[in-house]
Amino acid sequence: GPPPVKTDIGWLLLYHAMDKRDSSRYKLGAMILDSNDPTKVLYRSNKPLIAPDEEYENAGHKAGVVYPCGAVVMKDQLLVYYGGADTVVCAASQNLDTFLDQMKYNQEPKLRRVKAPMLN
Repeated sequence: GPPPVKTDIGWLLLYHAMDKRDSSRYKLGAMILDSNDPTKVLYRSNKPLIAPDEEYENAGHKAGVVYPCGAVVMKDQLLVYYGGADTVVCAASQNLDTFLDQMKYNQEPKLRRVKAPMLN
């Protein structure tokens, strides 16, 4: 995944993983690590931020795979670049404060897929 992103509540770490119950699909997850001791996990998403549900995330070299490649904060937006099916580069976003609140309070943060024209 991308390098951790420094936030007000700790280091945001994005990763991809699979579940034994769904071992053919890799999904995107997140955790917040303590700023002073990154061996301490403060918060972790209970559900995937993004699962390979779109056609372009399933049609390619490795179907059923999404994996984070980069993350930046622009203005107040978290922008996550991720790969789909080992074939395409995609992006998803969320207001950073909203995302961090979702991580802290309900452990189900959301990212919205970004359509290409919005990246210009």
